[in-house]
Amino acid sequence: MTLKELLDSLSFDEIAPFLIRHYTYDYAPGDLVPYKQHFDYLRSLTPTSQELIENKKVRISLGKHKLNAYPLEGDDWEDSLAKEIVLDKDVKASLAEIAACCLWHTSFWGYLPYQREETDLRLIRTAKFYKNKFSEIIPSKREMMQIPSFRNKIRSDMKSVRKNHPKRNGEKRKLFGFKRKRLWRFWKRVLINHEYDRRIKYCSPFIEYISKERNDAYRYGMLYRANHINILRLESYAFDASKRFDYIKELVEKYGAMNDITRYANCIICVSFSSAHPLHEMLEIQHFFVDLLPKMFCPRVDNSLGEEIRIDVAYYE
Repeated sequence: MTLKELLDSLSFDEIAPFLIRHYTYDYAPGDLVPYKQHFDYLRSLTPTSQELIENKKVRISLGKHKLNAYPLEGDDWEDSLAKEIVLDKDVKASLAEIAACCLWHTSFWGYLPYQREETDLRLIRTAKFYKNKFSEIIPSKREMMQIPSFRNKIRSDMKSVRKNHPKRNGEKRKLFGFKRKRLWRFWKRVLINHEYDRRIKYCSPFIEYISKERNDAYRYGMLYRANHINILRLESYAFDASKRFDYIKELVEKYGAMNDITRYANCIICVSFSSAHPLHEMLEIQHFFVDLLPKMFCPRVDNSLGEEIRIDVAYYE
C-alpha cells in the first residue's frame, strides 16, 4: 500500500485521535487545523511515478514513545505519496496511527505550499525587503518605542538579560560601572532591532497581500503602530466551489481555528476568490463574522485560488 492509498482509505476524524495523542504538545483547540488542511491537500495531489523516485519505500518503525517514518521529511509531497509503506516486524499499529505518523513527518517543513516557501532561504522576504517596500508607512524605531506593548517587551527582555548575563565560575561576573552600562546598551540595541524587525515581518505579508495597489498600503499602516495585533490566514481545500465556505466554517466551529486568537476591538477581513468562481457567499460570510462588523471588509480577486477561498483576518487595537 502506498501512502496515497493509505490516506484515501481513511477519514481525518479517524486519524485525529492519534495526532492528539502523539503529535500535539499540550493539545489545545486549533492544533488540528493545519493537519486537517495538510491531509486534504495531500489527498488532492497526484503521486509521482515510482520509476522516477530514488527511495521507493517508507519504513515505519517503533520509536520510544511513538512511531517513526523514514524517509519522508523534506521530500516532495508527490514523491512521498508514491512510496510503499513497509512495517517493521514489531509494529502492530492501526492504519490510522500509521497515517498520523506519516502526516507528522510530511508536514515537518510546512503543512501547505506557502508554508514550505517560508522555510526556503531563497524565497524568504527579510525585514529589510519590507522596509524598502513600505518605507513611507513603517514607523521608525523611536516611534515604535512609544507603543506600550513594544516598550514592555523590551523591558521584559532586558530583565531576562540582567538575570542571565554571562557567568564565570558559577557566579555573576562583576563589571565596572562603565562596562556594565555599555553591555546593557549593547543588549538593548540588539533587542530593539530584533523586536522591530519581527513586527515588520509579522504585519507586512498581510498588508502586501491585501493591497491591490501600492497606494492601498497607506490604509493599513496603522497595523504597524497597533499596541496588539493577531493575524490569521484560513484557506479552504474542499475542491468544490459550492462547499468551500462550509470547509472554512468546519475549521472554525469543529476544529477551533480561531479559538486561540484574541479578538481585539478592530478588525480587517480580506476574502479572496478567483474570477472563475465569484464569491456568492458574501452575506453568509458577513453573518458568520457578525461580531466583527462593522469593520473593514475587503473582497479580493486571486486567480491562483481556483475553486477555493482564502480568508485573512487581522485583529488589532
